[in-house]
Amino acid sequence: MNPLWHLGNTTDVRLLIPGKPEALRDDADDLDAAAVRLDAVSEDARTGTETPSWGGWARDQWDHRRSELLTVPATVAEIYRGAAGALRGHADTLAWAQAGAATAVDLWAHGVDRSRAAGVLWTTAPPAAGDPVTDPGAAHRHAATLVLDRCQRVAAQSGEALAALLDELSAGMPDGQLHGNQFFAGVAAWAAGLADMLWRLHLVRAAVDHDGWLGDLRSEWDATAGVFRLVTDDPLHAGPVLANTEGLRDNPGRWWGTLAPDLALSAAGGVASGSRVLTGVRRLDELPRVPREWPEHPALNTWEYSLGWDPDAKLFRLSEYQTATRLIDQYGLRLERAPHGSHVDWLDDAGTTYDAMGNFDGVYLHRERQWSNLFDQLDRHIAKADIVPIDVSQFSAEQIATIRWYVQPFADRIYFVGEQ
Repeated sequence: MNPLWHLGNTTDVRLLIPGKPEALRDDADDLDAAAVRLDAVSEDARTGTETPSWGGWARDQWDHRRSELLTVPATVAEIYRGAAGALRGHADTLAWAQAGAATAVDLWAHGVDRSRAAGVLWTTAPPAAGDPVTDPGAAHRHAATLVLDRCQRVAAQSGEALAALLDELSAGMPDGQLHGNQFFAGVAAWAAGLADMLWRLHLVRAAVDHDGWLGDLRSEWDATAGVFRLVTDDPLHAGPVLANTEGLRDNPGRWWGTLAPDLALSAAGGVASGSRVLTGVRRLDELPRVPREWPEHPALNTWEYSLGWDPDAKLFRLSEYQTATRLIDQYGLRLERAPHGSHVDWLDDAGTTYDAMGNFDGVYLHRERQWSNLFDQLDRHIAKADIVPIDVSQFSAEQIATIRWYVQPFADRIYFVGEQ
């Protein structure tokens, strides 16, 4: 696929990554408002009289309709909330991707400037593998294309997940005829009368994908570590740009997209599916805790590699890298390696310091002397860091219980990670 817009002819991130996150969030707010109106219908039916003054056939019909009004609108409201959560998930993904595209634009521009300064006639093609890099800006432009490609792939994947979910949810909505698989089965008259009050989710889909671009971008997730690998003689500029891009690090599309099938299956389950959809929607709040895909051995000069790099000892510690990944997954943190001379392992966004222990075979804790050494280490870590993560992934339940007993006075400063 040869896109119309690329880094060589535009700096507009919304041409490189189509979509408006704020419009998606507005649509989500509208869906939430519609859900509130539907909740009111069920609430009115619940609080209204159960014994209306009329009798006979009319009263029987009211009893039937009242029972439906108690369940169906509330269920549809949860469907709407599920769709709203999906829209916000995709909005977050688009914002992430467009932030990455902005990084790509900056890298590309810097590469062009370096080439021009060197008097090199540059091209848009990346340098061929194995060829000597004679263009000082080529590596920057190549890195820019990799960053943009990754962001476009994720945005497309998220858009496809959203489209599939909204298609599934809208399959049961009234659109002039009732479908056999709809969750309005048995209440055709009521559904037709309420049609003007309901959002049609397939119209939301049309608004989201008005140009049909989502369907044209079929690509799988690209986990190439090369996005963060930049061979350049200008690391002071390019390195921090890549390493400090929060959006490139935390990919909402990877998380919410895995939730979309569950929401769709729950929504298709019938009138009784509301509680299951609600459970799925609540899971959206837990997405930052969903484990990401970590490389087993991170590539040199990547953010992942820095998590295990000890600047004081000048060596990479795989055990520290593993502990950092567990800490990030379990507590939803954003960590950076602490600088040389700080004598702690990591810092988070707020400047909180972390100094980890553990992640060794518990077989070594079999004598009193080893336990005494461990507790001494704990005391030293607690004295110099705000938070002490203890990786207990290789410890027994009894050993973990012993450590928990010892750190009780400092419980608010101890993070246990890796516990099975």
